[in-house]
Amino acid sequence: MPFDADTDLATAEVAPMPEAESYRRRPPPPPPRRPHAEARYTPEASTTLSLSALYEGASMASLSVSSRVGPSAALVFTGAAGAGVLPAWELAGGFEGFVLGDFRTGLSVGSLVGVADLGMGFGPSITVTPRVGGKLAVAGPLTLEAYGGVAVQPTVGALVIAPSLRVGAGFTF
Repeated sequence: MPFDADTDLATAEVAPMPEAESYRRRPPPPPPRRPHAEARYTPEASTTLSLSALYEGASMASLSVSSRVGPSAALVFTGAAGAGVLPAWELAGGFEGFVLGDFRTGLSVGSLVGVADLGMGFGPSITVTPRVGGKLAVAGPLTLEAYGGVAVQPTVGALVIAPSLRVGAGFTF
């Protein structure tokens, strides 16, 4: 078919002119970095085991175990025994939430519920102890703890309300 300049030029498609440098092929950008692949793994503290010679404001030896169950929450189990005028003991468990800091070093608010005989002559009964306290990681796993609150113990014929103070040292691992 012969070339007809009037019809072929009118219907012909014209390719756009390449801009300067557009003919060069650019390499693709690097893949995005994955932060978790570059960060080093550091195990988080999950348990604190501590001993105390001052508990419930009396000369009671106590053993306490705290286990982290969330970023700012822990379950607490404690046992204490001592002798003043009368023998005293307590077994309790509870929850604490860290409002400042974290499980290793922080300020917490919580409560313990257990069975206790506070040595006041009323015998054993249920005890509720709301408390505020804190932990301080001193060096490596060494941890200092201090908690204060009020122990409330309903007994037959009386409601015992006693100050609760616990100061202890232990290990967080």
